[in-house]
Amino acid sequence: MRLGQAKIPVKIVNLMHAAELREILENSRHEKRAAFDLDEVLVRAEGDPFLEEPLPFPWKYIYKERIRRGVPALFHALERSGYDVWLYSSQYHSADAVLDYFRRYHVKIAGVVSASGRKIFQRVNDMKVEKLIREKYRQTLHIDNDMVLLTRNDLKEPQEFDLSGAPETWSQEIMDVIEKIEKEEAGWPT
Repeated sequence: MRLGQAKIPVKIVNLMHAAELREILENSRHEKRAAFDLDEVLVRAEGDPFLEEPLPFPWKYIYKERIRRGVPALFHALERSGYDVWLYSSQYHSADAVLDYFRRYHVKIAGVVSASGRKIFQRVNDMKVEKLIREKYRQTLHIDNDMVLLTRNDLKEPQEFDLSGAPETWSQEIMDVIEKIEKEEAGWPT
């Protein structure tokens, strides 16, 4: 009213609470985790030629962001291989909106940590979220545009797996890395 505006646009963001992070960890199904940066790795610009098909009506008008081609197939492969998928974002995305968006592609996301959740990681000392994550997950894949970084509780140094950076083969290359890791764990020659 003070601005003389009849309407002011508002974006509602459900901020994450420490209890929600604990609940995510308690409800996670696997002992391995794959972590992605939502903004830098999964969401791509509209002109990118390697995008998933837009969501059907009316969802394509609600969720205008587009993800890179192969992400749903990759997430299904991770699930089959025993990984929980976590998404990290520097933006103030609502976890509910992100979960719903990926649900439209028929994939399950275990955890969404947006900028609000990252502040909780920094702010809550008594919770020791990183320690809880290490206790829950024996290994984590940090997946980027051109590299997969494997951290395991039993390894002192992380293992790096380079990706070509080619967007048309990105998902398949990650699936190949996962297969290689599984073979090494099983003691098979790679």
